[in-house]
Amino acid sequence: MESPLFPTQVFSDDFESVYEPSEDTFVMMDAIQQDLPLIQQIKPLVCVEVGCGSGAVITSLAKATDFNGKALSTTRKCGSVNGVEGCVQLVRTDLTQAIESRLSHSIDLLLFNPPYVPTLAQEV
Repeated sequence: MESPLFPTQVFSDDFESVYEPSEDTFVMMDAIQQDLPLIQQIKPLVCVEVGCGSGAVITSLAKATDFNGKALSTTRKCGSVNGVEGCVQLVRTDLTQAIESRLSHSIDLLLFNPPYVPTLAQEV
């Protein structure tokens, strides 16, 4: 599992409104890497990342949700730059509400790295 590329000339504007991959992003990716043998053993068919942000984590997986439209755009761009365009299905929703009935009891791998940064009241 490789870390995705984020070329400055492609992503410079995105990180004004999308959480830029940071230490916690890479800790999450390291944890997934450590559990990769188990993940591969269970052969997940449906993988969902709640709050995809930059797309760094989900790029090597399959489906992501985020309420921030700019985050979804950045995730799509991340997939394109890293050669997995079209492999990531993006859904703009709060958590998994829009896909809850379709995925009830079906998610094999759920990833969630909740934000810990201060958020403006209107964004909440």
